[in-house]
Amino acid sequence: IEAAVSANTPLQGICPTGWHVPTEAECNDLMNTYDATQLMAEGAGWVPDNGTNESGMSLVPSGYYNSDLDRLERMYSNAYFWIATPPTAVYHACQFGAACSSMEMVPGSLKMGYNTRCVANE
Repeated sequence: IEAAVSANTPLQGICPTGWHVPTEAECNDLMNTYDATQLMAEGAGWVPDNGTNESGMSLVPSGYYNSDLDRLERMYSNAYFWIATPPTAVYHACQFGAACSSMEMVPGSLKMGYNTRCVANE
């Protein structure tokens, strides 16, 4: 992600036409609207398996790739997604999952393998 992003200018990045990488504001709206279990798919292998998917988002546990240690981590307890931020800021990921008491924004590193979730343009 190289281009600066404002709250009003979605960054398409790796997303297909008509979709964009979510902004920090969009991620915060999601976290303020739903709790983690409402976003998590039922029966998707979460540890513990407590997803209700009331939001219809159907998050599955995916963890992340830690390039420093050359291994996958938190595969069954968390899901991390990149958000669009200006290149001068710390890159962030939304953290969702059973292993955290609440969803949160966490500092990201371009060396880590987080997922990308695309959001449809309005």
